[in-house]
Amino acid sequence: MNRKLLSRRRKNRTGAAAVELAIVLPLFFLVIFGMIEFGRGMMAMQIITNAAREGARACAVSPLTESEVATICSDYAEACGISGLSTEVSPDPTTAIRGEPVAVNVSVNFSDIAWLPPFWAKNTVLRSASTMRKEREFD
Repeated sequence: MNRKLLSRRRKNRTGAAAVELAIVLPLFFLVIFGMIEFGRGMMAMQIITNAAREGARACAVSPLTESEVATICSDYAEACGISGLSTEVSPDPTTAIRGEPVAVNVSVNFSDIAWLPPFWAKNTVLRSASTMRKEREFD
């Protein structure tokens, strides 16, 4: 009698694994892709921080215009796979005197660099800044 009862219970559970998989699998993929996107965001943040640092360093040691600094920052970011960078330099590096700090602010929309549609961070902007003193004046 016990064997009949056990075999009947097993037959009633034949689709249980498929139902459990259908419930858990989307959540599992959501967590995995969320971790991937978060890691990509952290990587992008490090890249734009380095791009701002490259631009500020170029301002400090070379007689560059704002557009040249923006090109340096954009080239650095594009070499790392990030495009759509917005760069602001203040004050104008051509008028900055020796010892004056020059700030380079870099930003990019997260939606421009995300691999998946960022429905949780639609209007998020990643920003970074770097400030260095002008090291010398140029003729």
